[in-house]
Amino acid sequence: MSALNEIIRLKYELGILSDINGKRIRDYKVEIINDELVITDDEGDVFGYNPQSPESQRVQETLFLEKQTIIENCLFGVDINPNSVKICRLRLWIELLKNAYYTKGSRYVYLETLPNIDINIKCGNSLLYRFAFNTDIRQVLRQSGITIAEYREAVSGYKNAPNKSKKKEISSMITSIKSTLRTEIANNEPKLKQLRNKKAKLNDLEAPSLFKFSGKEQKIRNKEISDLKEEIRKIEHFFEEIKTNRIYLSAFEWRLEFPEVLSDEGDFIGFDCIIGNPPYIQLQKMGADADALQQIGYQTFVKTGDIFCLFYELGISLLKKDGLLAYITSNTWLRAGYGESLRRFLIENSNVTQLIDFSEFKVFDSATVRTNILFAEASSSKGATQACVIDKATFCIDKLSDYCRENLMPNIFSSNSWIILSPIEQSIKSKIERIGKPLKDWDIQINYGIKTGFNEAFIIDGKTKDALIEKSPKNVELIRPILRGRDIKRYKADFADLWIIYIPWHFPLHQDNSIQGASEIAEMEFKTQYPDIYNHLYSHKERLSNRNLAETGVRYEWYALQRFGSNYMEDFSKQKIVWGEISDKSKFALDELGMYPEATTFLMTGNNLKFLLAILNSKLGEWSFNQIGTRTGMGTNRWKKYTLESLSVKIPTYDELKLIELLVDHVIHEPNQENIASLDNAIYKLYQLSDDEIDFIEAQ
Repeated sequence: MSALNEIIRLKYELGILSDINGKRIRDYKVEIINDELVITDDEGDVFGYNPQSPESQRVQETLFLEKQTIIENCLFGVDINPNSVKICRLRLWIELLKNAYYTKGSRYVYLETLPNIDINIKCGNSLLYRFAFNTDIRQVLRQSGITIAEYREAVSGYKNAPNKSKKKEISSMITSIKSTLRTEIANNEPKLKQLRNKKAKLNDLEAPSLFKFSGKEQKIRNKEISDLKEEIRKIEHFFEEIKTNRIYLSAFEWRLEFPEVLSDEGDFIGFDCIIGNPPYIQLQKMGADADALQQIGYQTFVKTGDIFCLFYELGISLLKKDGLLAYITSNTWLRAGYGESLRRFLIENSNVTQLIDFSEFKVFDSATVRTNILFAEASSSKGATQACVIDKATFCIDKLSDYCRENLMPNIFSSNSWIILSPIEQSIKSKIERIGKPLKDWDIQINYGIKTGFNEAFIIDGKTKDALIEKSPKNVELIRPILRGRDIKRYKADFADLWIIYIPWHFPLHQDNSIQGASEIAEMEFKTQYPDIYNHLYSHKERLSNRNLAETGVRYEWYALQRFGSNYMEDFSKQKIVWGEISDKSKFALDELGMYPEATTFLMTGNNLKFLLAILNSKLGEWSFNQIGTRTGMGTNRWKKYTLESLSVKIPTYDELKLIELLVDHVIHEPNQENIASLDNAIYKLYQLSDDEIDFIEAQ
């Protein structure tokens, strides 16, 4: 409804809102208030329809005919939810009814008949289709005897059918046209042609030959036959999947459904503008439906990604040349790893003209997701994008246009994280990236903490630990100090006297590589060697056995940890940097006591750890991470491995390394503001920041 009324308002502002005789509607104020079209005269009185007034009749007729023209010829919609489609159609009718007028022919007794506007709002899965947009259907049109002009004429006739009988007749005609085209296109499906050709070739290869082949020739022939059979199997599976998978029942054939966007030759021209608020659903939670979408061949499909990424790609593909896309979606794709394919697609296939990141401002009161609005043209990229980040403290949603005019600034994006920056921020970022080297290229290793699957069984307090050791000193071999995310502070961790019972898979036979899957022999050995710890875990056996039914008791024993760091067990006892995944501030600590991090934490081992600790805990390091990191729904940073690895850090000279390490020691032993400031200043110097840039970081 907003789009409909906005078009009318814009036509008035442009001076092209005219009545049926071409006379302009003027001397009124036309505005949108709460999605309603409100018209007032020079005296501020709201327009009210009076059929006895020629001027009032003229305005009412004009508004009705404008809305009818726009609804019939300009607005199209698709939704997978039948109820949503019905509501949309109903709202369009109601909007038209608001400006219904009494006809002169009835001597102003009867209202103008409402047209059948439902045909432009269709139900279907817009992401799923069989026929590519560039499928050539000219031969199909010739074979079927159908012309696009006839198809358009039928749709136009439906919209203005005088009665139900005529509407039903034309509806059947339209259904027949689409069915014929669908069948003919399917018969000319490139994959079907491939299948026929491959089967014919296979028949030739398998047919008896008059000539005897050498051993080498027969081997090549057999390989070719085998390859063909596999290719045929895949294509047949594709068609079988379409035939049997219920998800394809709702597939929406953009190639056929809207003749208004087809040329006379049947070529898909596309839409001028696409506006949408796509759904937010993680693809990995969609099961077989996600598999069907993957088969379509979306470039933006990533199993760990979100369905709205596919809608971006579909939207760009549906546009005519230089057409405009306007979406509001979750903003997670701007920085998340799964968003890389979407960022690359937009760069390579569109010109992103404007990007508004709402950051912590909630556009939708009922949703915790953070959002962005993106405008893109179906044309080659022009390079810079006008972009801004909404400042929650100063922003008013009613003044969005004014805010954007004042704050939009050019940004150049790559397939890496899309970070919207001011000129001074761009300068700082450029220095960091020019001087630094991504952590993934450093001589370090970042790994996850231990995942128990059921902390109550494996994590014990000091009192329980002492009791187990008192029963048998041997039990100390399996008990390790543990750190949780909440225990980790900046530069050091506070040990909470919590301990983990560390049990690898197949323990105590975990060094035996011949063991595959859960081992009863290993369990008996564990029970024999460590009866007290076995009994402690046995008291939780039911819950432990239900941790992950696909793995517990299958890949590993019920008493083993779910993930124990099998490939980096020795790193737990090394000097390391530890941090929690979720934190509002950078909180990296140096552990030299052999603590074991649990599942909500990460650990980093390698060289120059004190230097890295300083960078990660510094104001500059925190600011840098804020530009690339993702956030929770509550606005807290997620200090994840893949994000941290993209952080650029300078490789220090020997003198720089020793200075930073000395300053880190000062902070660890005496974490006062003076020592912390000295360390921050030394890091600013590493990256050659100017006084203005330092002041900017300090003010964050």
